[in-house]
Parts: sequence; structure tokens; C-alpha cells
Amino acid sequence: MRLPVPSRILHSIADSLRRHPKRLTGSLAVLLLGTGVTAFGVAPMAPDAADLPVHQVLEAVQSLPTQGQTDALADFNFKLFRT
Repeated sequence: MRLPVPSRILHSIADSLRRHPKRLTGSLAVLLLGTGVTAFGVAPMAPDAADLPVHQVLEAVQSLPTQGQTDALADFNFKLFRT
């Protein structure tokens, strides 16, 4: 058994789309409408964000020595403009 050539497959799909444009448009509209309705139907089943537990993470952070960087930026002249 031989597989059909890809160009024949694409040609038959293009021919089918040319013959039935309303059917394709209707199918696409039904698909988009159905997924939108499903999303709105499933969304209320999610837990309320106000009821979720809140976790606070505290971590001590040490600053880096920035004296060298501060000295290097002190000599730099910024040329800022807006257009």
C-alpha cells in the first residue's frame, strides 16, 4: 500500500476548502464559541483567591560592597535627552 503524496493531500484539502467555505467558517465559529463557553463555565469552580493561604518568606540579605562602583559612577557624566 502506497501513501498518498503530500502535494495531493494539500491539493485535496485546498479544493475542499474552496468548495465549502461556509461549512469551514461555521465549524470554526462553533469551535471558538464552544471553547469560550467552556472557559466561562469552568472558571467559577476555581477556589476564591481571598480564601487561599498567604505565606510570608523572610530572608536576611547582606549588601554588597559598592564603594568601587560608587566611585566609578561619580566620574561618569550622563547625557539624557527626550524626543
